Amino acid sequence: MNTKQCPYCGEEIAEAARKCKHCGEWLNEVTAKAQEQPIETSAPSMKKTRPIILWIGAALLAFVGGMVAAHFIGKGDGKMTTTKTLSSIWKTMPNNIITSTSIAGVEVIGKSISEVKSKLNPALTCEDIGYEDGYATVIKKGETSLLNLIVDYPETIRYAYIFDTFLETQGGLHVGSTTGDILKKYPNATVSYGENEEGIVEYIKINKIRYYYDGQAGKYSGGEYESKIINKDIKINFIGIYGD
Repeated sequence: MNTKQCPYCGEEIAEAARKCKHCGEWLNEVTAKAQEQPIETSAPSMKKTRPIILWIGAALLAFVGGMVAAHFIGKGDGKMTTTKTLSSIWKTMPNNIITSTSIAGVEVIGKSISEVKSKLNPALTCEDIGYEDGYATVIKKGETSLLNLIVDYPETIRYAYIFDTFLETQGGLHVGSTTGDILKKYPNATVSYGENEEGIVEYIKINKIRYYYDGQAGKYSGGEYESKIINKDIKINFIGIYGD
């Protein structure tokens, strides 16, 4: 069977294919152009499918949630700017769904970091940043962080933090969604609070998935660790999964 390269992700597909089986992109509008110019395979496509979302830099990473794990998020990367792209995180990506234990069809929580790394798109890079009880593996596309995986020694993934805006939960929420979007989907959603050395950390927890943001969506008062969502226009900066 004759094959060609997908003009978006560089993977090999059938010459007659109208849609890439790897990244899901339709090919009819670009096939002719792709045949004239070879496709770079060393990096995934930068075609955007949603408006560009600019994120807060190093200060965001210090503002994390999850009591212990929050401290280590801040060590992952000083630049957390992300864009909505069709770049595949994995070599084979059956979907773009986030669950409490998996990312885009690949189970990560409780799995070994070496097993998960073996499934990564080879165009991405990994940076391991150590701390006392383990380390954080930061998965990047160029200088852009897509995932932070918090690993216990020797190599079990304990938490995962998602910065890639292409990934979304089964409720359709993603990095860039607002607290108001969460409230529309889940009218009874409330703000939860934790603490780290930086102070109070806010997040919204739904179906064992946490949505983190920079700002105050609820009303924290002393010993109260839960409140209704008051500010509805704060954007989600990253999503955390912790397993079942």
